Amino acid sequence: MRRLRSFDADIGVVGSGESYDDLEALSLSKSKLVGFARRDFLPAGKRSISLAELARLPLVLREPGSKTRQQLEELGKERGVTLDPAVVAEGREAVREIVAANDGVGIVSRAELGEDQRVQAFELEDIDLEMRETVVHLRQRRDVRVIREFMRMCQSSGSANL
Repeated sequence: MRRLRSFDADIGVVGSGESYDDLEALSLSKSKLVGFARRDFLPAGKRSISLAELARLPLVLREPGSKTRQQLEELGKERGVTLDPAVVAEGREAVREIVAANDGVGIVSRAELGEDQRVQAFELEDIDLEMRETVVHLRQRRDVRVIREFMRMCQSSGSANL
C-alpha cells in the first residue's frame, strides 16, 4: 500500500478483501484455509481437525501480521481458544519446510499449499476462514492507460470470481 500511495507502484496485490477510500479493487480469487502436516503425523484416516484439537497440537505459524495468522487468532479469541505457536516462521515456504521435516501443523490457504508429497492437507472442521487475493490501484490513477488496461484484462479474463 505504501508503494502505491507513494507512486512507486501502479498496481498491487493484497491478501484481504478490505476496502479503502483511496483504492479501487478487483477480487482475483478466494481459497479456504486448510491445515497440513507431515504425511505420517496424523492418525491414519484422520481427515479433519477442530479448532480445539488444533490448539493442542504443535502449531507452526507465520509471523505476527500475516493475514492467515490474524484470521486464525481472531477466531480463537472469539471462541475462547488459545492458539500458541510452537514455532514462528517467516513466510509460507518456511512454514512448509518446518512442517515437512518435523512434528507440527501449519495453516495455509488451499491454493497456496501446492503439490508437496511430504505433507498432506486436512480440513479444519469448524473453521470457515478463507484467504482472498485482490488487485488494487489508486482511485485517482484509474485513467492511467497501463492501469486501466490491466484491470480490464483481469476483469475480462474471468479471473475475478467474486
